[in-house]
Amino acid sequence: MIAVVMAGLLAAQRPPDANASSLAVSLGGQVVTDDGSALPERIAVLLSCGPGAVISYTNKAGLFSFPGQNSANQDCLVRVSLKGYTSEVVSAMKAMASGSGNVGTVKIHRVPETAGVTTSATSAGASKEAVKAFEAGLASVKKGKPEGAVKEFEKAVSIYPQYADAWYQLGRSQLAAKANEAAVASLKKAMEIDPLLVGPQVQLGVLAGQRKDWAESAKYLDQALELDGLSYPTAWFPDAVANLNLGNFERAAKAARMAVSADPQHGNPRAAYVLGMALAETQDFKGAVAALKDYLAQAPGAADAERVRGLIAEFEKR
Repeated sequence: MIAVVMAGLLAAQRPPDANASSLAVSLGGQVVTDDGSALPERIAVLLSCGPGAVISYTNKAGLFSFPGQNSANQDCLVRVSLKGYTSEVVSAMKAMASGSGNVGTVKIHRVPETAGVTTSATSAGASKEAVKAFEAGLASVKKGKPEGAVKEFEKAVSIYPQYADAWYQLGRSQLAAKANEAAVASLKKAMEIDPLLVGPQVQLGVLAGQRKDWAESAKYLDQALELDGLSYPTAWFPDAVANLNLGNFERAAKAARMAVSADPQHGNPRAAYVLGMALAETQDFKGAVAALKDYLAQAPGAADAERVRGLIAEFEKR
């Protein structure tokens, strides 16, 4: 029934002159929740074919359609924009190449309200002098002067020792100034003052991962992402790596999926690789093969491409 309705929607959206462009294809699909729960009404769906996007809205069944699109030289991506939900990003390339126009389903996932914060409530207690020093530190950061920023943030925390945001920015500036030990101390201080401040935990987890201290990296990143998995999307990848190295394969697969979803432009192909390896460890060889093939498609010249092809051949036999 859905296929029939979809065909009707797509047909209704086709240009009056079907011969105007052999490349113009009307696109359509359906929004669904990943857990099968009821959909909100009138969901905004975005179609991006390069810079900018066009918007459509779903009907009560979650179906959507876009009029004829002509994109011979670039992929088009479809995603949902809905407060309280994250959306997978679906490529329309196959639908356009085949002429069917059906991009299939676009899954959305309900996101609970985050407990973590990006700005600490302790900042409300800062004096004018402390705030002035803090803002001067931020100005130095923008100018690319970490040493100057360190001095200003140190001044801010000396005036107001409970200034968690200033401790966090002090740690970041110390890292930029190559003062790593001092930076770790500052980040831990920020976390101690406000355990809900997510930024310091993410930074500490990334630093631990760089040292290959996987247990500490996972500890900080798991906690940070449980508090707020939306504001720091790049934290999912190091979290996946840490948990993969620890043998926490289910967690690694979850984090890697989030890393892939948060990177629709494929700026980090290794996320697909880590997903593939984590899925293989959970005995999901079909999923592992798909993820590793995605990795090779994104990074065909990767140094480990031949080894990955061997893994794919092995997993396909399972």
